[in-house]
Amino acid sequence: MNRSVIFQVVIAGLLQAFTSFGQNFHLLPEPNYMTSREGVYFVADRVELFGDVPEFSVINELQKATPKKKTDKRTRRIMYIFDKFVLDEGYWLSVEDTLVTIGAATTSGFLYAEQTIMQLRQEGAFMKLPGLEIIDSPRFGWRGMHLDESRHFMGKEFVMKYIDWLFSLKMNVLHWHLTDAPGWRIEIKKYPKLTEIGAWRPDRSGLSFMEADTAKAGEAMTYGGFYTQKDIKEIVRYAAERNITIIPEIEMPGHTTAALVAYPEYSCTGGPFPMPGGAKNSPYPNFCVGNEDTYEFLTDILSEVAELFPSEYIHIGGDEVDRAQWSKCARCQKLKGDLKIEDDSKLQVYFTERIEEILAGMGRKLMGWDEIMEGGTLTPSAGVMVWRGEDLVRKATAAGHQVVVTHNYYFDLYQGSPALEPVTYGYLPLERVYTYEPVPSGSTDMERANIRGVEGCLWTEMIPDSKKAEYMLFPRLLALSEVGWTQPEKKDWKRFVSSLPKYLKWLDEQQVSYATSVFDPQIKLAPEGGVMTCQFSQQIPQGEIRYTLDGTEPGAGSALYTTPVRLRGKSEIRAKAFYSAGKSSKTAAASYLPSLATGKQFSLKFQPAKQYNGERPWILNDGVKGSFSFNDGNWCGFYGDDVELTLDLGEKQEIKSLRANFFEQERSWIYLPEAIEVERSDDGNNWTTIASNPGPVADGKEGIKTINLVFEGVKTRYLRVKARSKGQHPVYPEGKCWIFMDEIELNQ
Repeated sequence: MNRSVIFQVVIAGLLQAFTSFGQNFHLLPEPNYMTSREGVYFVADRVELFGDVPEFSVINELQKATPKKKTDKRTRRIMYIFDKFVLDEGYWLSVEDTLVTIGAATTSGFLYAEQTIMQLRQEGAFMKLPGLEIIDSPRFGWRGMHLDESRHFMGKEFVMKYIDWLFSLKMNVLHWHLTDAPGWRIEIKKYPKLTEIGAWRPDRSGLSFMEADTAKAGEAMTYGGFYTQKDIKEIVRYAAERNITIIPEIEMPGHTTAALVAYPEYSCTGGPFPMPGGAKNSPYPNFCVGNEDTYEFLTDILSEVAELFPSEYIHIGGDEVDRAQWSKCARCQKLKGDLKIEDDSKLQVYFTERIEEILAGMGRKLMGWDEIMEGGTLTPSAGVMVWRGEDLVRKATAAGHQVVVTHNYYFDLYQGSPALEPVTYGYLPLERVYTYEPVPSGSTDMERANIRGVEGCLWTEMIPDSKKAEYMLFPRLLALSEVGWTQPEKKDWKRFVSSLPKYLKWLDEQQVSYATSVFDPQIKLAPEGGVMTCQFSQQIPQGEIRYTLDGTEPGAGSALYTTPVRLRGKSEIRAKAFYSAGKSSKTAAASYLPSLATGKQFSLKFQPAKQYNGERPWILNDGVKGSFSFNDGNWCGFYGDDVELTLDLGEKQEIKSLRANFFEQERSWIYLPEAIEVERSDDGNNWTTIASNPGPVADGKEGIKTINLVFEGVKTRYLRVKARSKGQHPVYPEGKCWIFMDEIELNQ
C-alpha cells in the first residue's frame, strides 16, 4: 500500500470517531458558517466524483483503499464546481440526500472541503453524511508548525506523518529547521562535508541534551542523520499535494557550529571546532561577515536550497547571534570601518541585507526571527517571525513586514504540572494556546493586514524522539489549528473542549502519543483569613478529585474535594481525578512545609517582574517550594535587579539557620546570584551583617540550587536577605540576567 493510501486509512480512522450530535458536528477547526438540514442524510456505498476534481483527492484515495463489497448498491455523486467568487483556500459545501456539492476557487479549497466531509462521516455506510450547508475560509493565510531536526533527527516517515496531521487540520505551512549548532540535516552537493561531518555527533544516549558534552578528540560520531536531496524532493512533493508549503530554515550568521566544524575557514578564527554533543561546553562560532568567501559559500548553499524548496520565503534564522565575536576579528572590524558603522549590531544588518539580495536574485524572499530587525531597517519585503513578544509584533507590522506570530505557541514548553510531565521548561497549557489572541489590541488596519498568520514551534532540545514529539504536539496542535483558521467570534473554548475526547479517541486508535495533562489535578496553595488553604482544579474538569494530606496515594475512598481545604501544619498533599470506567489521572503532589518565616510580613526593594509573580510576591514565604519549572507559579523572577527582602518576625526570636532556593537555567538567561548577604536588626533601622556568602555554585546543570546558612546565638526581629544580580547579560549586552528565587525558610 503506498504512502498516500496509508494516509487516507489513518484519516478514515480519525473521522470515524466523529459522530455528530445535533448541530455540533465536532468539526476541527470550526467552520465560520454552518447550518444543518434536519433529518436529511446522504448515504452511499460508493461515490462518483465529477466536475473539477483535484488531481489528489482525499476521498478518491480513501475509496481506492476501501475494497468493494457485493452488498454495495447505493452509488451517489459528489460534484466539484469551480467558483471564482470563493476566497482563497475557502469553500462551500452542500449536503443533500442524493448529492454533495463543493464549490471552490482553488485546489486547496476543494481539499479542505474534502477534509470537512471526512470529519462529517458517520458509521453505517462508506459515505454517510448529515444534511447541511457550510461556507468557510481561513482567518490567516499562514497556519504553520515548526519542526527542529537539528537537535534530533526524526527521519522521513515521521516528517510525512507530521505533514498528514497538519493537512487533516487544515494547516498549510511546515517550517523545517534543518540546520543549527548541533547538526546539519540537508545534503548540499557542492559541500559534501556539511553532512559527512556536520550531520553526526557523539552519541550521548542517557543524558539530556543540556547535559551532553562536546566531542572528545578521536571520539566516534555515530548519532545523527540527514536528508538526501532525493528525500527532500519526495517530502516536498508529498506536502505540496496536501497544500502544505515547506519553509526551510538554514541558520546564519549564528547557530552555525555544525557547518563550521565541517568548513572552519568561514569562521572568524579559522577553527578547528569540536562537534557539540549537546549544549554543554558547545562552541558557538559565527560566520565571518567580513570574509567575502563566506558569501560565496552561502550563495552556493542557498542556490541548492532554492532548487529544492519552491517556497516564497527561505528562513535564515538570525537569532541569538554572539556579535562580540566580530569585535575580535580583524576582517570584521575592517568591514566595520569601511562601512563607517558604529557598533557590531550593524554588521548583522549588513550581513542580512547581503543575504536578502542573494535570495532576491533567486526569486525568493528572506525571513528570519525578530532579531533581524535590530540595528537597522530591513526592507519591508523581509518576513519576520516574532518569538519574543507582542511588542515586537507591533514593531514589525508597523514597519510593513509580513509577520508570523509564534511567541505564544512554543510546544516544547510544559503543558501541565512539571512534576507530572517529561522534563522541559516554561509553561503553555492548552487553554492558553486556544484563547490567546495573536493580533495585538489597538492594531491599525494596516498592521492587522501585515500579520500573515500563526505558527507553533517544536524545538527539540528536550525532545529526543518522535514519540516525545507527538506527546508535546497533542492536543495543543488541535487548538492551534482553530487559532489559525476560525474567526475569533466563532471560537468557543467550551465547544472545543466538548470535541476533544473524540480526537483523543482517534489518537488512541492510531497509537499516537499525547498528553493528558488537561485532566490532571492542579494544586494551588494560598492564604485565606490567615490560614493556608489548598485548592484543586483541572484545566478541563473531568470526574471527581480525591485527595490525602499525609502523603498516601488517593483512592476511590479518599476525601472528596468540594471546597478549599484548610491546612493545619505540615502537609504532604496528594490528589487524583477519578473518571468513569475505572480510569484515573496521574497523582499530583505538593508539600506544605511551614517555617518560622512562613506568612510573616516582608517588603522588597525591587518588585518581581509582573509575569513572574510581581503581583504575588508572598509566595516567597508561603511554605511551598518551587518545582523544576520556573513557570510553575512558585518562583519570583527579578529581571536585572538584586533581590533585597526585609522580613519582620513580629518579635525578637532566635534563628539558627536560613535556607533559600534559586533557579539556574542560563539558556533562559536565568543566573544564580553572585553573592548572598544576610543582615539583622532589632528596630528596622540599624543593621548588622551576620552572614556573607558567594551564593550557590553554578555547576552547569539546570535546576534548583540551594543556599544553607547556619547561625549561632542570633536573635532578631528583622532580617534582611540580599542576593546580588549579575546584571548585564554576559553574552548579549542588550539584555539583563534574571534571578529566580523561591522559599525563604527560617528555623529555630
